[in-house]
This record gives sequence, structure tokens and C-alpha cells, in this order.
Amino acid sequence: MYVKSGIYLLCCLIIEVSSSNVHPKCRPVMLPMCSVGQSRDGDNDVVKWIYNSTTFPNFNNDANEQEVEISMSAIHPLISTSCSRFLELFLCSVFSPACTGNGVVPPCRSLCLKVKEDCEAVTQMFGIAWPPRLDCDNFPLQDDMTGNGNDAGDAILVNSIIWSEALLSDVCIPLSGDDVITPALSRGEEEENVTRYPADYEVRCPAHMRAPPDQPGYTFLGLDECAAPCPNMYLDPVELSIVRYIIIVLASLCVVVTSFVLFTFAIDTNRFRYPERPIVFYATSYLVISCIFIVGFILGPEVACNEQVTNEENKIEQGFVVTEGFHRRFCTVVFMVLYFFTVNGTIWWLILTVTWLLAAGLKWGSEAIEKYSHYYHGLAWGIPAIQTMIVITSGKIEGDNIAGVCFVGLYDSEGLRYLLLLPMSLYLIVGIIVLLTGFICLNRVRKSLDDEANQKNLAKFMLRIGVFSILYILPQVVLIAIYAIEDSNRKYWESAWFMVNCGNYGIPCPAEQHPVVILAEGNPHPGIIIFCLKYVMTLVVALPPLFWVASKKTVTSWQNFVTKPPCGNHGNKLNLTQTQLLNDSNGPHARDVKRKQQSRG
Repeated sequence: MYVKSGIYLLCCLIIEVSSSNVHPKCRPVMLPMCSVGQSRDGDNDVVKWIYNSTTFPNFNNDANEQEVEISMSAIHPLISTSCSRFLELFLCSVFSPACTGNGVVPPCRSLCLKVKEDCEAVTQMFGIAWPPRLDCDNFPLQDDMTGNGNDAGDAILVNSIIWSEALLSDVCIPLSGDDVITPALSRGEEEENVTRYPADYEVRCPAHMRAPPDQPGYTFLGLDECAAPCPNMYLDPVELSIVRYIIIVLASLCVVVTSFVLFTFAIDTNRFRYPERPIVFYATSYLVISCIFIVGFILGPEVACNEQVTNEENKIEQGFVVTEGFHRRFCTVVFMVLYFFTVNGTIWWLILTVTWLLAAGLKWGSEAIEKYSHYYHGLAWGIPAIQTMIVITSGKIEGDNIAGVCFVGLYDSEGLRYLLLLPMSLYLIVGIIVLLTGFICLNRVRKSLDDEANQKNLAKFMLRIGVFSILYILPQVVLIAIYAIEDSNRKYWESAWFMVNCGNYGIPCPAEQHPVVILAEGNPHPGIIIFCLKYVMTLVVALPPLFWVASKKTVTSWQNFVTKPPCGNHGNKLNLTQTQLLNDSNGPHARDVKRKQQSRG
């Protein structure tokens, strides 16, 4: 009963193929997994096939390659684990069946049963239900195809209704993968009425990379409603772990360094006056940035990636892909904080170069520079706010599936160029020009001094400024170079990755004439060193403030802080000014001070 029902269902499907013409319309095989190969029967080799034409609808009732992609996404774990050496042969015979001018060739039931048995452990592990249309009872016994089966009723039913019309008679794809098509054709059947379609050169978005349907703005490889996959597509799990641990170690170190700088300022605020005060705000910015990277490491893909969503039939409706745009609130908040303080730290470095120029070139004192501090703060907080709002309104926010944060320019070239590379380069060039001008002025002042001690002190000051500046400028130059490399090679890397993995996602790879194939020539691939340098250069600029505060004055400040009485100055001892007056005066006022000191002693 069930056998007959299954075969009848298969017959109904194939009737759809032949409803208008008993001869199928053949077209080239587009699934990479099902391209022309050789039949191999070694112990460690998969069994391949030797046909290169197919037709639609197939035995799963898929009408085109897009529906095939959706159907195969439900059984992707079987493909990725290669649970059976006959798996590809069976899937191709179902989803991309062999087509001749005289008929279509189905898989034999023995082939289906073997694959189902081999992959049973995988289906149970992943909770995959064997698709009803792939039920092995739907496919013919090899003996039935020749009329020698035990169930004569089934054989008569098959032969009388459909096999002799829409299928190549007496043929099914056997368990061995032997060429059964050519001998059948050589028995006098000639290919007739074959309509061959030109190859389809379109690049399709796999189901696993499908963007959330209710969130417009996603694009990848020029495909709308498509996004880069999670985890990162360029790094294997080991490489991804290495990069992530580099990030967490360096971010933790930056938190310690910047916190030390801020505590040093808190215990001795008078020491960090203008022109040095911007270093404190610079350290604050990179403290926040480092904390965001630590949060990203802890949360992993929760912030940067969308979860995979499947429907009741276990078909993927939304892939496990990176977030794009401002649709995910947590991602947007993380981006706002990270991008704002990244720009904020750059602006404070630029302001630092300006205050040094005012002090060195124009001979401004600390009070004169501090007088315009409200302008510095207006620029330092206003410019990042404006840039952040521009990115949000333009929808250029993207998830970073390596660091677990959200930023800009990770997959969008326009966002990288105009919202990251351009402002970074502009600020750096202006800062270098101001810095060089200040050095020229300081050098002139040093040469005009007659006292060697003052010359040495000024030379030390210039050296500190120079080292601090190099520790910031060099990583920024490297980071800009990395961004430029990413921008110029992005389309090559993405195309090469797609060509390597399109078959794994069960979609047709573009033909040789397609631009993606041309861009993928040579298989260009970003090495792990690119990503390591990128994150190291992003975070290492938090360390220069440590060089600035690393001095004997810092040691003295901490010693005074540790040894200072917790409740202030007990005994009302004379302060420094009173003591100086006492030492420098012998008048009546000095005697009053002495008596006051003695009475309180």
C-alpha cells in the first residue's frame, strides 16, 4: 500500500514535467556539486556521476535553482559532514536529475536507502527530519525498472503510467554510480526534441546568507537582501580564536594603562594642566573603547550577528549573518559608543598638537591656553556626535563578526571610504602638520637659549613629545593602510570566497564569463595577519599616555597619595606659603607666624 502510494506520488510529480510534452526540456547542470565527473568506487572516494544536463521540476518538485537552494538548505549538515560516500550522487539524482532528450533518470531505491542509513546518525544529531519527498519508497527498485521485480503490480503501474513516457525507460541511478545512461541510449534511443537553455550566469544569495526579510538595506556581493555569514568567512575556527584572544589580551592591557593614567590625574590634577590636559581626555576615550571590545569578546556573535530563523518545514528564512543598519538596538548602541569615542580620541590628539603649538610657537602660558578650553571640548564632543549621526542615518552600521562589536566599513566600501578612511586621514594629516610646526618652533627656542641646562630640559621635552606622537601616528598610518588594502581588495576576496563556497551552500556557481569568476582568479584571500594587525593597531594607540606619565613625578604623586593621612592635614601645620614667608622674613609678621607655629606645635 505505502509502496504504491509513494510511487504514485513520484508519478504525479513527473507528470508535471511532461504535462505539455513527454520529452523533457534539458538544460545544463548548474549545481557545482553535480557537475560532470567520473565514477569512482574507491574506499575513500565519493561516487560521482557522468551526466551534464538536467530539467525542472525535479523529483523534489522544485521549479528552479532558487527552490533547490531552499530545499537543500534544510539538509545542509548532511552535505557539510559528507555522511555517505553516495550522498552527492543521490542528492544530484533528486535535485538535479539526469536529463536526456528521451527522458529523465531517477535514483534507484537502493541508492536512497543506503544514503539514509549512512546519514541516520547525522540526522538524529542535528534533529533533521528526512524530507517526505525523499522517502525511499518514492523511488523505483532497480529490478522493477527491468520488469524483474517481485512486485509485478508496482512494475506494471510504473511502466504503464509514467516510466515509459517521461523517464528514460528501464533506467535508474544505481548504488554503484555506474554509467547506466549511455548504454540505454545506445540501445537505439536517440535524443529528440531537446531544448537547451544557455547557462544562467546570475550570482545567487544562499539561504544561509539570507538577510532578515523585514529589514531592508542589506547587501553583499551586489546582492540585495543578502549579508556576510557568521562566523567570519575568511578565518577558520582556530584562526578566529587566535585573533579574538589577541583582542581581549590587548584590550585588557589598555584598560589597565588608561585607568592608571586617569587615577594618576585624579590624585594630582595640578600636574596635568594645559597644554598636557588633553592627554587625560584622550586616555578616557580609549578606556571606553577598550571596555567595548571586552564586552564584544564576552557576548560573541550576540551583538554583531542575526540569529538563523527556520520555518515549520525546517527551511531557512533568515540566515546566521552579520547585522547591517540600525535595526538591532544593542548593535546600534555599541556602535555609537565605539565610533563616537574613536573619533573623540582622535580629536583630542589633534587638540593636543594644537595646544603644544600654542605653548611652543606662540609662547602662550597655561592660563591663556586653558581660557579657550570650552572651544576644545565643543570640538572634541561635537564633531564625533555629528559623524556618529551621519553613519546612523545613512544605515552604514555593520556587525564585526570577529570582535563581536559593531562598527562601520567592515563590508561596505562606501562607508569605509567616506566615514572612516577620509576623516581619519584628514585628522592625521592636520595633526602631523601642526606637530611639525610646533617642533620647528621649539627647536628655534632651544637654539636661542644660552643656558645648557635649559637646552637639555627643552630637548627632553621635545623628545617626549616626539615619542608620544610616533606612538600614535605610526599605528594610525598602519591602520589607514590596512583599511585601504581592505577597500581595494574587498571585491576580489569576496568573489574568491564565493566561488570556493557556492557549492557548499547548494547553489549554482556562476559560469566562467561572469565578473565574479574573473575577480576570483588566483583565489585571493586575506591572511590572518591582516586581521591581527588591524585590531592591534586599533587598540595599541591607548598606550602612549603611559609613556607620558612614566616619570619620577608619577612615583612621587603615588607615594604622597599612599602616605597621605586619610582625613587631611592633622594639627593645622603651616602650609608651603607660610613656611616660605617664615624663612624669608624677620619682621613682626614673621615673629607672629613663629609664635603661632610654636603654640600649635
